[in-house]
Amino acid sequence: MFGVGLGQIKTIMKHLGNFFGVVVILLLTSLFNGFVLSKLWAWLIVTTFQVQSITLVQSIGISLVVNYMTLKRVRVKEENDGFWAEMTKDVSHAFINGLFMLLFGYIVYLSM
Repeated sequence: MFGVGLGQIKTIMKHLGNFFGVVVILLLTSLFNGFVLSKLWAWLIVTTFQVQSITLVQSIGISLVVNYMTLKRVRVKEENDGFWAEMTKDVSHAFINGLFMLLFGYIVYLSM
């Protein structure tokens, strides 16, 4: 009817499933990291330095910042890739990672 075959629909659905799977994993790990940080903050920082406790949303934001600043990328060098191909991958990875961190950080900021 629309010129799209069953194989193409399956491929599109597979890619959509992968995308939403990654989004769910990012959300769950952000929540978990925020929970861990908020508990550690309450147990160690509040009692030691007599500062205020932080909320789960604040701890998720702090966790995003720390993860962004300390992120290490593991690269597997492929034999066929030249210098510019590697450079393009590195630069695009840096921009994509930064954009995702800005997106999740803005979502955290809006919920504060």
